[in-house]
Amino acid sequence: MHQLNYFSTFGLPVSFSIDQNKLEKSWRHLSCIVHPDRYINSDDIDRKSSIEMASFVNEAYKVLKDPISRAIHICKINGISCKKTSDNSIVFLEQQLLWRESVDDLYKSKDLDGLKKLEKVLYTERDERFLILSNLLDVNFDYINASILINELMFIDKICNNIKEKILVFID
Repeated sequence: MHQLNYFSTFGLPVSFSIDQNKLEKSWRHLSCIVHPDRYINSDDIDRKSSIEMASFVNEAYKVLKDPISRAIHICKINGISCKKTSDNSIVFLEQQLLWRESVDDLYKSKDLDGLKKLEKVLYTERDERFLILSNLLDVNFDYINASILINELMFIDKICNNIKEKILVFID
């Protein structure tokens, strides 16, 4: 089965490390070409086709712009699913529990500074994992271990979003 490749839509190589400026420029160019307003006087088939193409171009851009979505797409192109699994290491599972408990404890004790510090720690963890992920995808082509790391990154993003929500409660 042929796998959809959003990279080729924008003339980019399949790579985790992409040229964001080229992606943006290609997206703008394609968006202008397929924009439904350009087909306002066309027949129904062409108008419908332009709407579908504009939607496709926007979805492809959204996927490639976000590093986690981009990594998932690379794995998918290479036949690896990144569905949540229990393949995470015991060490990471224990770390998840500690982070969750810390968030809850800091929130209950109304420790805004503590939440901000934990958020910073998590962003550092995330950045370190992105460096490893880039190596797994672009150098080693190790999509199985990349998929495990992607799941860790999705958890880190989720807990960071949870922290942001809790911080907003204190600020409001």
